[in-house]
Amino acid sequence: MEKIRLKNLYRSLRAKYPSVMDEDFKYIFARVFGSFSKIFLENPAVDKSEAQKIETIIHKHLEGRPLEYIFEVAEFFGFEFKIKEGIHIPKNTTEFLIERVLAFADEKMKIIDIGCGCGNVAIVIAKLTKAQVWAVDIDDRALKIAEENAKKHGVKIKIVKSNVFDAIFEKFDIIASNPPYVSTKEVLSKSVLMQNSASLFAGSEGLDVIKKIIQQAPLHLNKGGRIFLEIGYDQGQKVSEILFRNGFKNVKIHKDLGNIPRIAEAEF
Repeated sequence: MEKIRLKNLYRSLRAKYPSVMDEDFKYIFARVFGSFSKIFLENPAVDKSEAQKIETIIHKHLEGRPLEYIFEVAEFFGFEFKIKEGIHIPKNTTEFLIERVLAFADEKMKIIDIGCGCGNVAIVIAKLTKAQVWAVDIDDRALKIAEENAKKHGVKIKIVKSNVFDAIFEKFDIIASNPPYVSTKEVLSKSVLMQNSASLFAGSEGLDVIKKIIQQAPLHLNKGGRIFLEIGYDQGQKVSEILFRNGFKNVKIHKDLGNIPRIAEAEF
């Protein structure tokens, strides 16, 4: 079978598909060939049939399919998680949620992640704190993937099907959540809309799920416990007001490295 040097393959396809973002192009090659550095350091000869494989992936991506769904894997906080189409894709912005939780958590605490998706938040917290962690979601598919990811990473988390706290009857030291917070008025890209809409949209203000979590949280937090919520860039003031109205104190809105309000933290 005819061969082609990997570097030449990369350059020819890069020129053929200029609309693909450079970081996405590198990611595709790294996923298919194991390491992007291999292209320029080792520059092995590969079958020309590999070009067709790469082009098939590029075409799917250009149609709007996220690369995480194509490869069925998502990277988060330095770890890899299995993902399936329709399951919420972990985002780098949520790593800040982990950082805020880790600043308060210890191994003696009991922690719950509301809306766990593929389990990335719960699993990372469990790995890094050794605390008792619960992962909750309403989606059976997400819970199945979360269970698989927990096994993959060798952590024990309690996985429960529940709409927020509806099926939860215990108290915790920390409530963490990256809930749906997008307004139904917002226009999102096709690739984002391929995710489960229930994991994205939360009413006209994007606050429906956040309100429910905060309103139910006092029944499920130990005294002195904390709640950590990822929020939309323009929701800080309203979320703070909701927290105060429901008995929380020491409310803080943490900004991420881009100076964007990202995490609401409060003490009960």
